[in-house]
Amino acid sequence: TIGSRVESLQALIPSLRAGCSFFSFDFSGSGMSEGDFVSWGWFENNDVVDVVKYVMGNLGCKKVVLWGRNLGAATAILYCSKDPRIKGLILDTPYSSFEETLQEGIRYAGKKGVTIPNIVLKAAKSMVVRALRNRISPRFKLENLQPRASAKKCKCPSLFVAALRDNYITHKQVENVFKVYRGSKSYTFIDIRHFEVRSYINCPDFLATAETFLVNLF
Repeated sequence: TIGSRVESLQALIPSLRAGCSFFSFDFSGSGMSEGDFVSWGWFENNDVVDVVKYVMGNLGCKKVVLWGRNLGAATAILYCSKDPRIKGLILDTPYSSFEETLQEGIRYAGKKGVTIPNIVLKAAKSMVVRALRNRISPRFKLENLQPRASAKKCKCPSLFVAALRDNYITHKQVENVFKVYRGSKSYTFIDIRHFEVRSYINCPDFLATAETFLVNLF
């Protein structure tokens, strides 16, 4: 959500070791791409449309796997539910629904001793919804930002990973998506926080598992 394609270097080594070509990009509103905001997967889905079209058309790639973290993972699910050409997904802490993520943030604030009156919570939620509608559509519904629902339409193999110490996208959210995912799937954990880099130092098992997952696909 606040990342850039620099973070994708974490996925570079296992991808190349598996014999894959590697393509990385910044979503609109992130990194060096133009745009002033992110939309939690709604417009980001259009970015993936362009990327898949480019790598399959201009670069001649026949098999495409999407690897994303958080917003990127959620967007990969949203896109894959509509494009059967995707051969696999590596989903690092995808959120279950936007509304659930808001509630997780509220619970986390409570654990830190921040008491938020219900009237303030309702006002904050209304403000967030209003901001999204201004950016997307006046009739936009929060229910549309629900990777859990899109996961029921995905059929390709997937590897899910949850971060045990992630207070923003908890492992329970990841599990909610995993349980309804339609295609063949596997699940693993990493014992790190939300913003920590995934590396061969702090989560070697996950990266080795990702490499094996790619090898088996191709």
